[in-house]
Amino acid sequence: MKYFNIPAEITEEQIAAHVIAPDHVQNIEIEEINESIEERYQTQLLDRQFSQPPKLNVDAFGKAMHNTLKDSVTGYMLQLHQNGNLIYN
Repeated sequence: MKYFNIPAEITEEQIAAHVIAPDHVQNIEIEEINESIEERYQTQLLDRQFSQPPKLNVDAFGKAMHNTLKDSVTGYMLQLHQNGNLIYN
């Protein structure tokens, strides 16, 4: 593999030998899922008929999310996109 725009003091060998291993991901334990003891809950699907397709009130949703998160987190970012276009920031 050829590397581009690397500083002169770093060699391609150093790049190839580098392992990303921050302390916070060392000695982690991953919970193994035992399907035989997992509980499954059956939910009834709702069969609703609408005269018009439901629509999301984007502004009300954004304000509700803000009011829910503002006192619980240090910071957050919420963006809503529709068809690839930003509609709420």
